[in-house]
Amino acid sequence: MSVDDPSTSRSLAETLGLRFPIVSDEQRKLIRKYGVLDAENDIAWPALFVIGRDGKVAWRSLADSPSKRAGVNEILAALDGLVAP
Repeated sequence: MSVDDPSTSRSLAETLGLRFPIVSDEQRKLIRKYGVLDAENDIAWPALFVIGRDGKVAWRSLADSPSKRAGVNEILAALDGLVAP
């Protein structure tokens, strides 16, 4: 989820080689709903959400700065924990 416009979000996803879209939320509706709006800077706080097939948040990581985001190993461990045996 990003405050960037859709074309910027698509371009970033392509540049990073992502196989999923980045949601463009220029109006900050979802950002507010998920409680990650940095009102002082009018952007989203660094956050990662895994949404299950049922539409519910299955895992999340919230940070107060980009340098404190969850690392790859933490994310992969969380995803591994979500996969049914």
